[in-house]
Amino acid sequence: MTIPRQHQEYLSSLAITERIERSNANALTYQQQLQEFENQQRSRAYQLSDLNTKLADVESRLAQVSTIRSPYPGTVRRIRWLEQSEGTINAEITLRLGDPDPMPDRE
Repeated sequence: MTIPRQHQEYLSSLAITERIERSNANALTYQQQLQEFENQQRSRAYQLSDLNTKLADVESRLAQVSTIRSPYPGTVRRIRWLEQSEGTINAEITLRLGDPDPMPDRE
């Protein structure tokens, strides 16, 4: 028994339509994945920019931190943090006076 020609053409047309539909679905999936990737890239770029801004702010604040010099020659033995509030730090610093390096480099 042979399949009539019209039925064969119908089956062929149906197969072509299914392939086109799968191709369109694949193209749509690809476009969605590409859009998601681009969104992730934009989000990453924004986060990186935000971190760079915060880093610049921290570096600016560090540049404003004052340095305290001891009136005595020596080395720091211990730092005890007493209090920290806002931009102020209170600490107790214990110095070792005298020869700061008991074994100096002999060059």
